[in-house]
Amino acid sequence: MLPSQVEAARIFTCDWPADLLQPSDLVQKTDDEIALLLFEGIKRDLLRTHDKKKVDRPILFIASCLGGIILAKALVGADYKSSSYYSLRTATRGIIFLATPFGGTSFEDVAIWADPGLTVWALIRRRELVDMRSAILQIVLEPLPLDRTHRLMNKFDGPKCPDYKQVSGKILEFLTKICGHQDSQCALFAERLKIERLSGDLLPMDRCYINLAIVEWPSDNATHGGKGDTAQQSSPFSLLARLNVETPDKTIEVTLPTLFEPRKSQDGQKKQPSRILIRGRAGVGKTTLCKKIVHDFKYNNLWQGLFNRVLWVPLRNLKVEKRQSAGYNFRDLFYHEYFSQDLEGRELSEALWRALKDTKSGRTLLILDGFDEVSQGLGGDMSVFLEELLNQPNVIITARPNARLPPRLDPLDLELETIGFYPDQITAYIENTFTDRETRERDLEKIKEVQSFLQRHPLMQGLMRIPIQLDAFCYTWNGFPREGVPETMTAVYKAIEASLWKKDILKLQKKKDGEPLTGDQIKKASRKKIESFVEQELRFLECLAFLGFYDDVIDFDWELRNAVSDRFASDLLLDKDLPCLSFLRTSDPSSNDQDRNYHFLHLTFQEYFAARYFIRQWKDKQQLNCLQLSRDNCNNMEPATFLEKYKYDPRYDIFWRFVAGLLDADDMALDFFQMIEKEPRDLLGPTHQRLVMHCLSEVERKESNFTGLRARLENQLEQWLLFESDSTGNSKLVHEMECPGQVLSNVLTQASEGERTVLLESLSKRTAVPFNVIKVVFPWLTNRTSARQCAAILRMLGNQHNNLPDKIHQSIAARLKHENGSVREAAIEALRGRADLPNQVLQSIAARLEDKDRGVREAAIEALRGHAHLPDQVLQSIAARLEDKDGGVQWAAIEALGGRADLPDQVFQSIAVRLEDEDGGVRRAAMKALQGRADLPDQVLQSIAARLEDEDWHVQWKAIEVLLYQSALSLDVLIPHIRSFYDALLQESFREHLFWYASERSFIGTNLRHIYLTSEQHNGKEVVRKLLLEKGAANVNDRRRALLSILSY
Repeated sequence: MLPSQVEAARIFTCDWPADLLQPSDLVQKTDDEIALLLFEGIKRDLLRTHDKKKVDRPILFIASCLGGIILAKALVGADYKSSSYYSLRTATRGIIFLATPFGGTSFEDVAIWADPGLTVWALIRRRELVDMRSAILQIVLEPLPLDRTHRLMNKFDGPKCPDYKQVSGKILEFLTKICGHQDSQCALFAERLKIERLSGDLLPMDRCYINLAIVEWPSDNATHGGKGDTAQQSSPFSLLARLNVETPDKTIEVTLPTLFEPRKSQDGQKKQPSRILIRGRAGVGKTTLCKKIVHDFKYNNLWQGLFNRVLWVPLRNLKVEKRQSAGYNFRDLFYHEYFSQDLEGRELSEALWRALKDTKSGRTLLILDGFDEVSQGLGGDMSVFLEELLNQPNVIITARPNARLPPRLDPLDLELETIGFYPDQITAYIENTFTDRETRERDLEKIKEVQSFLQRHPLMQGLMRIPIQLDAFCYTWNGFPREGVPETMTAVYKAIEASLWKKDILKLQKKKDGEPLTGDQIKKASRKKIESFVEQELRFLECLAFLGFYDDVIDFDWELRNAVSDRFASDLLLDKDLPCLSFLRTSDPSSNDQDRNYHFLHLTFQEYFAARYFIRQWKDKQQLNCLQLSRDNCNNMEPATFLEKYKYDPRYDIFWRFVAGLLDADDMALDFFQMIEKEPRDLLGPTHQRLVMHCLSEVERKESNFTGLRARLENQLEQWLLFESDSTGNSKLVHEMECPGQVLSNVLTQASEGERTVLLESLSKRTAVPFNVIKVVFPWLTNRTSARQCAAILRMLGNQHNNLPDKIHQSIAARLKHENGSVREAAIEALRGRADLPNQVLQSIAARLEDKDRGVREAAIEALRGHAHLPDQVLQSIAARLEDKDGGVQWAAIEALGGRADLPDQVFQSIAVRLEDEDGGVRRAAMKALQGRADLPDQVLQSIAARLEDEDWHVQWKAIEVLLYQSALSLDVLIPHIRSFYDALLQESFREHLFWYASERSFIGTNLRHIYLTSEQHNGKEVVRKLLLEKGAANVNDRRRALLSILSY
């Protein structure tokens, strides 16, 4: 009867498989075994009906009598992502129980994990077989009674039977709700995870292929010593430092999959973090990070076994006016965030709240996005609720760097910072951007042009580490002027602005002579014409940017936006026009306009438009409207007065760069720099020189009325460089990327021997040096130059990412035999990372493995490590360093040899010897070097197994990882250390979801890996049982553990 009404819906029935006349010798199955068979049968049925691809389609169960108990056990048992039946558990969206005795079963567990989307209903009979309390499941709000005997609860006379109509009606109701809820929730879920690029294309998260890098804050990184700390960094005053886009050392990177792995806390104790703060500047990808976490949790099994659910909560929504009610709580939050469009939203939010409450939030991760947006302005009950929300046991809180945490916040376990793209990710992004979506053919010429430009402009290359900046740059590339790509940051931003306006004009449906503008018309339009089409929008952005920047406001709510529009651009319809502007973003485009906050694509775009406003007032000889948005207090000021007051304020550094660049584009740079030179002046000097240097970097080198003043300013800067190097023995100004190449060339040529050495050492700390400076410095790379100067030149050359001429490489290689160890080491480091080194140079580096200087030997190993194909002779020379008297050299050798597939067994044996080293660090490195090989010789495996009893826990666990990676593992290797193997796994299983078993098929299984035990004489399971029992008989605790281990089989 039912199939005729519900058609092709996926419904499974679950009855009690009892037989009153069973053979007396039949082995009775336990309810756990029956539960396992239930899901196995369903899974097999789905495969047989070719339904494998739709295994996550919603399922409705109808369970009668004790069949409900079996279903509950099956569902609870499948409630782990590692379970083979987890997809069936997550697909379960409704259950109808017919006369199931709930009391004393696993239904409390069902209530704990039940998703809000899971609908549970119980139909009970009026005639009592068990008491009513046992017949009602606690999470069922309205159980329905049927006036039938227990035996007839799932049997009906026909389609006209009143009880059948009641049951089938409830089933139809469930199916309508499940399917409708599923469709709407899936659509909403997919929409929220999409990322819109500036081109307008929607990029789903599963195609967002570049991972965000998350790096620990330096203050919390005391344990990350080593060479990573000496990575080249720019001056703290440079553009890259101010934007926080310097490339960090990858050794302190924390990837998403390892985010919740145990690590040392600030007190030195190892702990699995559960409360994490992630800071990040605007535009670096915090919201994208949240989307990626949700996406990877749902589709890629991120943090498998740790959490049942991940809930993304944009905290800004707590400010929405309709939420400002007394006693705001989790139920209200869940309703507003997830279920407000659902007919039974209140019931679903209640169910989700109970799930959190029953598990004490232990299996729920809350992503609390944007704390900085609610750090001020909340009061009363909402402020109390925010504190409760932030103090949940499992949270990831995102915030901007300046956000101040509340005083009553529970301690955080880990504080991190999002930092955008690494250089190799920038390259991958560029290649993907200029790859045809359909043919997958790359535009190699264009890719090469973009990469070449970035290599010539280190400052721009640094800016491209910000995802939104890279997106804007790539989008604009085809629109750059024919005469060439702009050379300054300001010119690039102007080109990006023009490119985005062309797109926005069409979205704004601008008209000319009453007719809508077309793409062809816009494409051919001049910059002046484009600005005339968006005059009101442009003025609004300029004023909004300046007033916000002046008042330190970066998020603009509805009230602030209207205040600016009413005063400066009254013709705009903000709710209609702002969503069309590419320069502004809102974190929640689906909300009402009054509930949205807008911000600029990146803080630098706000500074750019603020500078445009300053230039507009400067040209028109009008005062600046310095309205304080937060206090509605207006203080007008002349542009010249504003410059005098704020020219040395570090917060305005990038602003003044844009002002200089924009004025230069209109041939008005002379007036601006003359104003900078006027009183008041920095009495000390360096801060003024830094301001001049930064602004000069935005002025193109061309013949104009500014040429004479520029020459005087650069000469003045040269004298300051010489004075600084002579008086301080250092040069911070030289260290800055903005220091003009012509100034550097001139000052190096005229400097004394001592001054030149200081300047070269400062240059060696820069990530890049202009090539005209290299041409000046290279001839000094001779044996007549002092060792100190020679080493500085080599280090400077080693930092250049551009392809250096072969002549320079040859000269560097010649220094490998220099009499001074520091020079030899610097020469090796200068050659490191060059993939195209000839074999002769590789042999010369390998010869330094025997060098008397330990630093040279270690540098030689590091340089050779990056080459995938090394001659056997070189590999043997590196292996010989395993016997080096210096521990650092030993470590470097182990790291260099580890993971290589071309190593002979003799080298593996040499590495295995280091497993006995007294230095725990060397033992760990040796173990790491042996990872990745599934066919290690038994002799090496025996040495690894012996480390299961190592005093260092890290060495023990590394040994387990290596053993678990083997394709086959002899019992003879494992038996002597079975107790240690078991104990190590046991200890780890208290921290994470870990299991281990031995079967008659002679194989060990873990949730990490399956290993086949090879033995001709023993049954694997019996041997392991016996040994665990024998080895565990030393004391009461050991006997208890041994007994528990045997019972677990």
